[in-house]
Amino acid sequence: MQAFNADGYDLKTGYITVTAAPEPTPTRRPSSSGGGGGGSTGGPGGYNVGGDSAVARVTVTGTGTSGLIITGRMQSSPGAGIPPAPGIAYQYIDLVPARFENITGAIITFIIPVAWLDEHGLSPEEIVMYHFNDNDTAWEALPTTVERTGGGEATFTATSPWFSLFAISGVEQTGEAVTTPTTAQTTSPAVATPTAEQTTAVPAGEPAPEFPLGMIAIVAGAVLLLAAGSFLVRRWWIRRQNPALFRDYD
Repeated sequence: MQAFNADGYDLKTGYITVTAAPEPTPTRRPSSSGGGGGGSTGGPGGYNVGGDSAVARVTVTGTGTSGLIITGRMQSSPGAGIPPAPGIAYQYIDLVPARFENITGAIITFIIPVAWLDEHGLSPEEIVMYHFNDNDTAWEALPTTVERTGGGEATFTATSPWFSLFAISGVEQTGEAVTTPTTAQTTSPAVATPTAEQTTAVPAGEPAPEFPLGMIAIVAGAVLLLAAGSFLVRRWWIRRQNPALFRDYD
């Protein structure tokens, strides 16, 4: 027996004895846009879910669901031939409905201990419920909402088009902002531009300036005087150093 209230639910085994009855094959049909007229939701709080899974209750739309019974069986793995669900899996659950005619959609309420979230560094907003699509053989994320937290538990709801194998998983958000590339203005490396040295050019058609003849004569005379002076000084020095050499000529 499972008792449920606002503070959570409790399970007592060996309290109720039932007789097994043939169960119809569950149908897996996407939610229809017609609203599923005549459907039953099992009361304001939906149907309580038996079993040992994290799913507490389910609200369904469909027909012939007044006697609906739903059992959630926890699995240690997704099963043979089925890949693991994305992220950090908290629980794999096989939800099995019985005693109904047709189900067109379901809102699943499940509960996770806050201690497990803290242990894996996850926030409630990073919890996602997946269901396994047999046709595509892939996990599909379901719209998952955080209902409330408190009393050491976090309560969530997820919307599913049918019952199948489910997985409750924590998917870490990277927190990296998505930026749109924009055309950046780049500055080209500075290139030194050679500058021409300013020179004074001789105007076209005019003769080049000439030095005056008087200046040339003065410069030439100065050069000859320096040469003669150097010769006389050198001769005087040699004679002083060797007087015997020049004695016969005095």
